[in-house]
Amino acid sequence: MRTTLLQDWITVQGNAGNSVFTVTQEQGGWLDVSSFSGATFWVDVSQAVVSSSPVTLSLQTSPTLDESYFKSATPPLTLSASSSPVIVQTVRAPGLVPLARYLRWQVASGTALGGGNWVASFRIRVALSPEPGFVPTDLGGCVLWLRGDLGVTLNGTTVSAWADQSPSNDANKNLGQSTAGKQPTVSQLSGMRALGLSSASTTFMTSGLWASVLLQPSTWLFVGDNTNGGAAAQYLMDGDDTGHGQAVTYVPSTTTETIFAAGGSFSATKSWATASAFLGEWNGASSKIYFNNFTTAAASGTVNGGASGGQGSMTFGMHSNAFGGGNNWDGAVAEIIAFNRILLPSEKSRLRNYINGRYALGVT
Repeated sequence: MRTTLLQDWITVQGNAGNSVFTVTQEQGGWLDVSSFSGATFWVDVSQAVVSSSPVTLSLQTSPTLDESYFKSATPPLTLSASSSPVIVQTVRAPGLVPLARYLRWQVASGTALGGGNWVASFRIRVALSPEPGFVPTDLGGCVLWLRGDLGVTLNGTTVSAWADQSPSNDANKNLGQSTAGKQPTVSQLSGMRALGLSSASTTFMTSGLWASVLLQPSTWLFVGDNTNGGAAAQYLMDGDDTGHGQAVTYVPSTTTETIFAAGGSFSATKSWATASAFLGEWNGASSKIYFNNFTTAAASGTVNGGASGGQGSMTFGMHSNAFGGGNNWDGAVAEIIAFNRILLPSEKSRLRNYINGRYALGVT
């Protein structure tokens, strides 16, 4: 793997009054990546100041120098607005399209800037590989993928929507929160963008009714932490289905994680006070909980199956309103992944390497 600079520290700016909404890297700085097919990007931001609309950074690729052939290789990264410089830690993005010959960056602001100016200072490093970088959707059966730097709709410093990145093409899996005061905040976990949840602010998000119920066997992976120390169970995930579908709770005072399905449940005892990876397998009497270890289960038990033990919707960060609400989560969540099957040991290994590489968790 080769690591190089796509762009050393630079400051770009625009002015809506002069219709300057887009700044594109000069051709002399474009990288010729014709010998590579995979890339991981690190974007360091030291300043991002706007008047109204957010400023986004995209990484683009093209087989020729012709402007019309450039396509976004990554989802656009929103550079958080602030009246003073802010530091946004390293961000890594999976590719949307295969790398072509040339690679460049482009910064753009919304056309509804309202006459204001914008400025951004950043650096871009890229690790190039002969092989495409791994992402969770490379594993078969991925039916939900939420990551803190992908598909996020910002409302200032809070998040109003979080879009599913899996190939399921079900818009009802997207999470949303229309009430500003209950929206998660933009946070960080191990230097990566995450969504911050607060029981004091009763923050949470919900999906619509999924087109297809996720029946057992199924696998869920969560990367996050919990900053509460109380004795009440906090819901990380719940469903609006009979018997809660598939749900996850944590009791900070006893460091107890529990998975539920249709009235059946069992628990593991592991502290979630720091950034951790929780993997749960919902599989009737053969269900398991893994915590920072994808090789040896922390606990095994039984959850109830059938249609009522499936997942047909999702409440993120709270006990579902269908069952009384409350029990909100405290902490940051950076990633949620769901599969419609139990993963093979070799697949868990690939997922572990991805999580360790991104969040430096040391999952075994």
